[in-house]
Amino acid sequence: MKKIIVLFSMLILTSFLLLGCSKNSYDSFGPAWDVAYKVPLAKDESKTLEELLDETSIGEEIQLAPEGSLDSRVKFVKSKEVDTVNIGEELTTVDLPQINKNINLPLITIGDTTDSSNNVIQDINQSTNATLVSTTGLSIPGFSLNFDEFSSIVFSNNSVNKMNIEVANNTAATIDSLNLSFIDNNGKRVSTTFAIPANASKQGSWDLSGVNLPQNITINLTADVSGSGSGNLDFTFSIPEGEISKVAGYDLSSATAEISTTISAAESGIESLTFDSGSLALNILPPASSNLNFAITELNAGGLKDSSLDNGLVVPLADQGVSFNNDQLELSAKIEVSGSNITYDTSESILIDGGFNSSQIAQVRVDLSRVDIAKTEYNLTSTELINELPEDLNKLSLSDDAIAELIIDYGSLTGLEIDFSGVDLVAKYSDGSQVRKGLAEITQNNISQIDSQNSSLNLLHTDSDLVDWLKDLESSNLESIDVQGLIKVDSNSIVTIDPQTSITAKVDVDIPFDFRVEEDYIEEVNPASIDNVEQDVVDDFQENAKEVRLIIEELNNQTPVAIDLEIYVGSVPAWSSYSTDQELSDYLDSLTEEERDNQLQRLYQSDNLLKSLSIDSHEQEKREIVLDVSKTDLFIPEDLYVGVKYTIPAGDIVLNSSDMVSIKEAYVKLVTKVNQSND
Repeated sequence: MKKIIVLFSMLILTSFLLLGCSKNSYDSFGPAWDVAYKVPLAKDESKTLEELLDETSIGEEIQLAPEGSLDSRVKFVKSKEVDTVNIGEELTTVDLPQINKNINLPLITIGDTTDSSNNVIQDINQSTNATLVSTTGLSIPGFSLNFDEFSSIVFSNNSVNKMNIEVANNTAATIDSLNLSFIDNNGKRVSTTFAIPANASKQGSWDLSGVNLPQNITINLTADVSGSGSGNLDFTFSIPEGEISKVAGYDLSSATAEISTTISAAESGIESLTFDSGSLALNILPPASSNLNFAITELNAGGLKDSSLDNGLVVPLADQGVSFNNDQLELSAKIEVSGSNITYDTSESILIDGGFNSSQIAQVRVDLSRVDIAKTEYNLTSTELINELPEDLNKLSLSDDAIAELIIDYGSLTGLEIDFSGVDLVAKYSDGSQVRKGLAEITQNNISQIDSQNSSLNLLHTDSDLVDWLKDLESSNLESIDVQGLIKVDSNSIVTIDPQTSITAKVDVDIPFDFRVEEDYIEEVNPASIDNVEQDVVDDFQENAKEVRLIIEELNNQTPVAIDLEIYVGSVPAWSSYSTDQELSDYLDSLTEEERDNQLQRLYQSDNLLKSLSIDSHEQEKREIVLDVSKTDLFIPEDLYVGVKYTIPAGDIVLNSSDMVSIKEAYVKLVTKVNQSND
């Protein structure tokens, strides 16, 4: 507020000397005249309406509407950031799983019908001399099969395991039914039966699924024969391919196996990760007694791929990603197996050992519905929201379009829910005492959760709102209004975050000065000094006072309401120690409300009232008011001060940027008489 600067000067406005034969008031001839003294009170003074109502500003920003704005109202605008919660820093600090797991050796498929060099067993030719006569159940001399490729072999239960047999009947007899059979190491009988015409060949096969085949087996032969004849029965045996669960003493040039397993994630809720740096190191080790050579031809660890042709590998993570499935890291690999005189037993295991090293996470895709909620709780210890309260807040009721909201800035995030049920507003006083109010209690319908689709809480409504709570506070020794408590972040959806991802809670207030003053608003401005009147002038006033006039040049009230104005002039010796008006003003502003009122009452009292007047809305005119001559007494003492009291009467107010009360010049004209009677 611009302080009223008052100067005192004496100016003889008019003096009239009546000469010649003019009669004076003593009924005799001689000169008679008036002498007027001008006492300045104010010059080029203005007061905006928001300055008069500055107590309603909560000590913060009053914003005038920009020039040319369609809405010219003055507003109280405040945007206060409550806190920024770095959820990315929390949720991207992920404990990645270490890997140490035994996996049973997988079945190995070896041999290929298109490449006889890879057959499990090369062709074995065997012949037996037979004399065939017409009979049923003819016993034919058997023979032994000796397999040099292995010392023993166990086939899987898969039907791919077949031993192919071709028999050439070099006799004139017809074999209606030829049965070939043997007993495996587990006592399982393996047999096949087929018919062969005279001097012809036939093919068949043994089903070796689940068979434990020794290195040497004895083949038994029986037949049903039509006719007779003698000659050789020639046999050719081969196993073109096999799925082996166990083999001993085998020379394996090359075979492929697949392994797969799942690794439990160290933390739940992680859907996927991408990396800035780091590595995944893995060793895949077969049993030491197997004589196997392993090489990884394909690795897939949650989408992280590598092919290093080695059983120990280091996969760089930069710019790569890894995915989890229901908190499991799915790991699979194709391995190439080779070796001489190997022992391979699927009841034994491969050791997979390793883990993520020096990994820096670039981004996390997380299902917050499955994240441990304790990771997404953030404590607001003490965040100052308001540092000054209006002393006359309870005189105001806000307009319908006033806004006070708690808003969450989610950035690019969607699907998050923020729970403020554990957050309090805390009024802190200079004596250490506190008054707490749950934030949810002053929101509409006690709602405490907001999400990215509805990202604000209304703090102004008809039931119990922010302003209502502030009105109930004792503001004289209030230091601040703080926000304290626990914010919970939750979601039933999947979000993608990086280490810099954050959410910001702030309070936005946009309150137009469009309200009702519930009771008269009174503002007593800080006084200004008036220079003492010289003693001879004082004597003249006391002896010859004729008239006192208050003159206000161009009084202008450009506000939407009538304003009552009272001008006080009085002697306050206690203020004379302040050498300037600014020093006095600074002193008064440093006092408590009660102390300031007590000081101002030294001037603002009925005995010092010079004049009260009402200024209509949009009035613009000169005022010249004749005062009672007794008002001269106000200017006689020493240590004089002038002050103005403004009263805004109760009623509806819409405050605009141009609203102002101004006085071009205000002064008092004291008129004394010379050589005139007192009649």
